[in-house]
Order: sequence, then C-alpha cells, then structure tokens
Amino acid sequence: MPEIQHNREAVEALINKMTDVGKKSESVETRLNNLLNNVQAEFSGEAKESLELLLTNEIKKLQEEKENWQKLMKRAKNTADSFEEQDRSLAGGGVGGGGGGAMQPTLQTI
Repeated sequence: MPEIQHNREAVEALINKMTDVGKKSESVETRLNNLLNNVQAEFSGEAKESLELLLTNEIKKLQEEKENWQKLMKRAKNTADSFEEQDRSLAGGGVGGGGGGAMQPTLQTI
C-alpha cells in the first residue's frame, strides 16, 4: 500500500500565513485610503491633484493584488483538498479497489 505523503497540518500552517499576509494588505489599503482622505481635506492645487492621483493609483494596484492573492488562496486550498482526496484514494486501494486508478492532480484540477 502506498505511503500517504500529504501533511494537512503543514498546508494549513501555510494557508494561515497566507491569510496573515492578506490581512496586512487590507491594513495597508485602509491606511492609504485614510491618507487619501487627509490629502483631499488638507491640500489644494497641484499638490493635491498629484497626491490624489498617486494614492488612487496605489490603492487600485493594491486592490488588484488583493484579488490575485484571494485567487491564489483559493487555488492553494483546492490543491490541498486534491492532495488529501488523492491520499484517501491511495489509502483505500484506488478508485474501484483496483489500485493505481486515483486521479493525479494536474493544473486543470488545481
């Protein structure tokens, strides 16, 4: 019988670290929005326009990165689930009890 190699605890620890990074980006976004509000209230003229443009662009970039991070998190969880399913299948002798019939995770299943 094949040995199960997947370690769900290690995967969960990695996902938790990824979640922490995502939370930090939310904190940065909040701070940038607060800074933008301060600039809008306290500045005027070209300085205001330049800072607004700069901050708005940075906030948009951060939002895009946050969306990408969320997609990566989902893929990581799906990958962990696929490996766990494969481990269960291998431990049970494969699909249909014939052994070796377990679906191998691919980029399409991830």
